[in-house]
Amino acid sequence: AQARAAAAVLAERKQEIKAENAAIDRITEEIGIISQAGPENKEVALTFDDGPSSYTGGILDTLKKYDASATFFSLGNQIAEFPLLMQRAVAEGHVVGNHTWNHQDLTRLGPKDVRTEMADQIDAVTGKNLPAPKLFRPPYGAVNDLVVAEARRAGMLTVMWSLDTNDYKLPAAEAMAAQVIAEIQPGAIVLMHDGGGDRTTTSAALPIILKGLTKAGYKMVTVPQLLLDNP
Repeated sequence: AQARAAAAVLAERKQEIKAENAAIDRITEEIGIISQAGPENKEVALTFDDGPSSYTGGILDTLKKYDASATFFSLGNQIAEFPLLMQRAVAEGHVVGNHTWNHQDLTRLGPKDVRTEMADQIDAVTGKNLPAPKLFRPPYGAVNDLVVAEARRAGMLTVMWSLDTNDYKLPAAEAMAAQVIAEIQPGAIVLMHDGGGDRTTTSAALPIILKGLTKAGYKMVTVPQLLLDNP
């Protein structure tokens, strides 16, 4: 049912996705890597790394409650364990990006192994009848020219971030949310995690963040939508 719902959403959004992909391709060709978008509109992109995991469903519930869209940079070996969550994410309007197969530091690998880490994740995503990722985020934010070039070769834009919540350090949820609300700017790309460890802080901070950003007049969109609206 989740796969059918995802397919229906993709079919319904075909023209929008085509425009978003064109924006991604243009930036990929021009520079290959970004950490934020432009300031044209009061939009931001919330991104979640290292999932899917047992926390992802709750995060999706919160996003749905606040009518917010997000981008999930997922691990291929986690998709195999939690396949329905990424289908649900796409069905609810979110985007699934590439965070490699098993979270290795790609700057320590040769070209062949870098390609394999990216390709195996793509196979995991497309194997669940979801679109091949157009966005890539390197584990640990570890990036060099080779990594960017290999992502580009695979048709993906490397996406970093402009605001790091440091949620992996498990700050108080209220403090994490206050930091995001204080530091946010139009075009920001916010780094959070929905897997890879204890994500109770992220789960608790997310509704506070969404309330605060909505009150401040921000719209939470996917990275492709952000790049299309805020080039």
